[in-house]
Amino acid sequence: MKTWKNALANSILVSLMLTVTAVLPGMSCANGGNGTYSADPIKSSGKGRAEKSEKPSGGSERINSPKKPGSMGVGASPGNSSELMISSERRFDFTANVTLAHLRSSGLLLDFGDASRNKYTVGDWKTGWRGNHVLDGTTVSFLEGKAARLFFFLNDDESGNGKLVIRARGPGQKVKGRLYLNGKGLGPVEFESTFSHVTVDAEGLLKSGNNELLWRPGNGATVEDGQYARLVVDYVRVIPEGTDDAQAASSVSSVMSASDGGESSALRLREGDRLTWYLPIPKDAFIRMEARSSGESGSAKMSLGIARRGLPPRKVMQTTLDDKGSSGSAPLTACDDDICAVDLQVRGGEAIFETLEMRVPKRDAPKASGKRGATNVVLVLIDTLRADHLSVFNRETRVQTPFLKKLAEESMVFENAWAQENWTKPSVTSLLSGLYSATHQNKTESNKVPATVVMIQEHLQRLGFETAGFVANGYVSDKFGFRRGWDTWTNYVREGKRNRAEFVAEDAVKWLKTRNDDKPFFLYVHTIDPHVPYIPPASYRAMYDNEPYNGIVKSTQTASLLEKVKTGALRLSDRDKFRLEALYDGEISYHDDHLVKVYDELKAQGLLENTVLVITSDHGEEFFEHGSVGHGHSLYEELLHVPLIVRLPDATGSSEARFSEMVELVDVVPTLCALTGVAQPEGVQGNSLTSQLSGVEPDWPNAAFSEFMDGQITARTTRYKLIYRGLSTTLFDLKNDPRETADLSDERPDAFVAMRDIIGLHMGRFVPSGELSSSRAASKTPSEKSRPVHQRENATIDAETRKQLKALGYMGD
Repeated sequence: MKTWKNALANSILVSLMLTVTAVLPGMSCANGGNGTYSADPIKSSGKGRAEKSEKPSGGSERINSPKKPGSMGVGASPGNSSELMISSERRFDFTANVTLAHLRSSGLLLDFGDASRNKYTVGDWKTGWRGNHVLDGTTVSFLEGKAARLFFFLNDDESGNGKLVIRARGPGQKVKGRLYLNGKGLGPVEFESTFSHVTVDAEGLLKSGNNELLWRPGNGATVEDGQYARLVVDYVRVIPEGTDDAQAASSVSSVMSASDGGESSALRLREGDRLTWYLPIPKDAFIRMEARSSGESGSAKMSLGIARRGLPPRKVMQTTLDDKGSSGSAPLTACDDDICAVDLQVRGGEAIFETLEMRVPKRDAPKASGKRGATNVVLVLIDTLRADHLSVFNRETRVQTPFLKKLAEESMVFENAWAQENWTKPSVTSLLSGLYSATHQNKTESNKVPATVVMIQEHLQRLGFETAGFVANGYVSDKFGFRRGWDTWTNYVREGKRNRAEFVAEDAVKWLKTRNDDKPFFLYVHTIDPHVPYIPPASYRAMYDNEPYNGIVKSTQTASLLEKVKTGALRLSDRDKFRLEALYDGEISYHDDHLVKVYDELKAQGLLENTVLVITSDHGEEFFEHGSVGHGHSLYEELLHVPLIVRLPDATGSSEARFSEMVELVDVVPTLCALTGVAQPEGVQGNSLTSQLSGVEPDWPNAAFSEFMDGQITARTTRYKLIYRGLSTTLFDLKNDPRETADLSDERPDAFVAMRDIIGLHMGRFVPSGELSSSRAASKTPSEKSRPVHQRENATIDAETRKQLKALGYMGD
C-alpha cells in the first residue's frame, strides 16, 4: 500500500470569494497499492457532499483553489528559500493527505464514518467496528462486536485528567454498556435511540503515548437498510483537563474536506486547530509552504514544529499571516532520517494553506537499462527463495548463483520487495492478480481463487496473448482455481511428472521453440526446488557441506522433519541445522544452473530484444532465526523479503540498477501491463513500477503490507516494521535491528503510532462504505457499497490432492 501519492498535481493559492462546503472524504489508494493514499470524498447521491450533522463550523478542511500571485518569505530568508527550492521535488503533500493527520481542536477528535478514523481502529481489523457510512447526512461507523477498541496517541500535556465526549445513538433503541480506558472501568454509559452526547470523566487515566478505549455495549439491532449494529457512532472527543467546554463544543466540525473535482486544493485551519502527521522524514527534506489569513480577523499566527523520539517539538517555521499571503521553506534535518511528528497549529484567526509539502533535493536515481515497452512477458517464480540467500541481495551469502548474478547486471534489482503472504497459495494469487489477500480471499488451505478474480494470464489471453504455465507446486493447480487462462498448462505435481528444475526448464524451452510466432506471449515458470523436500544432487550439497554426516536430516524426509521441528516433537543439533541449510542452499545453486537455459533460449531466438523478464519468489524460508523452520507461520523478514529482478527488453550488462524503497508482489501485474501497453484488469491494487525503472523516486513514505491467513498483519517501511498478531503488536527498527529481536513499541511510541496509522489506513481499504438512509425500508436491498472484497470459495480436496500436498509439507494432519 508504498507511497502516499498526491491526488493533486499542484497546490496553488485560494480565492477569498470561494465558497466551501465542508465534507469528510474517504481515503483510498490511487491505483490501490503500495500504501498510496489520496482523497476520495464520500458523496451523497443527488445531495452533494455528506456533512457531519449538528456540528458547527470550525476545524480544518481542504478546498478548491484558484491561483493567486505574490508571496512573501517566511521561515527562511528569501535567499535560503530560493536555494532550497532549486532542483527539488515533492515527496509528500500534506494538503492532499489530511486523512493521515491527527486533528486536535480543543482536544483530539476521533471522527467516525470517514477513512481517517481507520487510524484509530486498525481499519476494523479485529477491533469490533464495521464500515464508514453516511446516515441521513451524518458520517458514522457501526460498533458491531461484543467488544470494540479504539487506540489513540496523546502528548505529555494531554495526560492525566480529562473527559471523553461521545456522540452516538443506539440502533433504534437505548443502549447501555461499559467503557474501559487503559484497562480501568469508567462505569456504565447509556445512549439514546437518537443522536446525543455522552460525557464520561476520564478519571486521571489518560496517559502520554498510546491509549486504548474498550467498549462493551449491550445487544444490537437492525439499523437502516438492514445493517446490524450495537451502536452507531459519530465521533469521540478526548478533551484534556482545563479545556473550556464552550470552546470545545464550537470546535466539533467536519474536519477534512476534499475539493469538488478541481485540480488543486488547500487546507483551512481555524483558531486553535492543530494537525499532526507522524511520518518518516528522509534526509535533506524540507518544508515548503504558501499560506494566507482568511476570515474576519484579517491575520492569523501559524507555527510548524517537528518532534522526534518524544522530545518537545522544535519550531521550524512560524509567522503572522495576512490576506496577501506568505511563502517560505525550512529544513527538517533535525529528524535525522527518522520518524518525526510534524505539527501544524493556527492561533488568533483563520489560515488557508495553499501549499504545504515536504520536498527533497533531486537526485540522480539509477535507471534500468533497456526499452520501456515489451511485446512478450516471462515471469519466473522460484518457490521458497529468500532474498538474502542470493549474492544479488546479500554480498555475504555463501550461495553461488552465477546466472542470477549475471542477470542482475542487466536488470533493475528491487532490494526491498515483499510478498503479500508467507505461503504459496495466497501469495501467488496476489502475484497473478495484483490484489491483496484481504481482497482476493484465497487465504486458507481450503480456499481457492474466486471465479470473480481476474488473473494476469486470463487478462492477457483475452487480449490475444498466447499463454503458457509450467508449475511445480501442487497448490497452484486446477483444484485451487489457477487453471484458468492458459493455452498450455502443466502442473507437475497434479500430473505426477518429475518437477525438478531441469525438467521444468526443458519443457519451457520446448514451448518457446514451438509457440505461435504470430502472437505475443506470456510465459509463467513456477519452479519449486528450494522448497522441501530439499534433495539437491550430491555435488550441489557438497558445495555447502562436504563433511561426513550421519544425523537425522535426510534429504527425502525434510518435509516431515520440518513439521516435527515446528511442533516441538524433534530438536536439531547445530550440526543438523548446518546440514539442513546446506541442502536448501544446494537446491538454489542447482536451480540456477537450469534456469539459465530459459534465458539462453530467449537469447537464441532474439526474444530478449522485446521481452520483459521478471524473477521473483512467493515467500522465503526460516532456519531458526526466530525459533522455527520452514514457512507459513510468521511475518518476519526471512519469510516476506523476496527477490524481485526485472530485466527490460534489449537491456545490456553495462550497469546494474538498484531500487531500495519498498515494493510488493501486487506491483508486478500493473508493471507488466504498463510495459506491454495494455490496460490493467479492473480493481488491481498494486502500483506500476515503471517510474522506478526509469529512475523516478516515488512519493514518501512508501510501505508494504502482508498478512498470514486471518490472524496476523504487518506493515513495513524501509526502516520500521509493525506486526499485529491478533491485537498483540511488535515494532522493529530494521536499520538498527535487522534480525527483528527487540520490540520498540513502548520505547518508540512515535514510531509505533506512525506505523499503526499506515497499517490502519491500509486495512481500512477493505471495509464497507456507502450511503444509508432511514427513509428506506429495511427489507429493501441495502445501498451499502460492496467492499472491494471477493466472496470466499472453497476447493474440494480429495485424498490424492491431500497426499500430493502433504509430500510438499502442506496439509498437516
